[in-house]
Amino acid sequence: AQPLPPEAGLLLGSSKGTRSFMLEIHYSNPDNDQGVADSSGVRLYYTNTLRPHNVGMFQTGDPTVALEGRPVGSTEGGVARYDFACPSGCTKRYFNGPVTVFSEVLHMHATGVYMAHEQVRSFGRIVRSSVMEYYDYNQAGGYAAPDVPFAVQPR
Repeated sequence: AQPLPPEAGLLLGSSKGTRSFMLEIHYSNPDNDQGVADSSGVRLYYTNTLRPHNVGMFQTGDPTVALEGRPVGSTEGGVARYDFACPSGCTKRYFNGPVTVFSEVLHMHATGVYMAHEQVRSFGRIVRSSVMEYYDYNQAGGYAAPDVPFAVQPR
């Protein structure tokens, strides 16, 4: 679950907002047990009172873990390390002003064991980073980095 800050909401149903959305739920059944059912449910809240800030999702990295068709692993040409970037052209394209990040989740499906996310400013200066030194997909599937808000500037 991803609770939103009380001053933020997802804009729905207006000419400027989202007219529909898709809810995607991932289940883990590594042993392919038959007859397993989930009855946990989902609860969504809405209001006609707009929040001061709109939220969205910005995903970096390789969302499908395709690694450009290369296998994972260090043998037979597999990938032992893979770097992704969203340089200034990327932030200029998607952001029309500063964006405040209030939540960050490091996730690698079942393919990785270590992950680092760095925010780099001009001249290669690292201004913040999140590191997951050990990753096991069977341990809840993702690592929520400390929720310290930070800004991303389109440049």
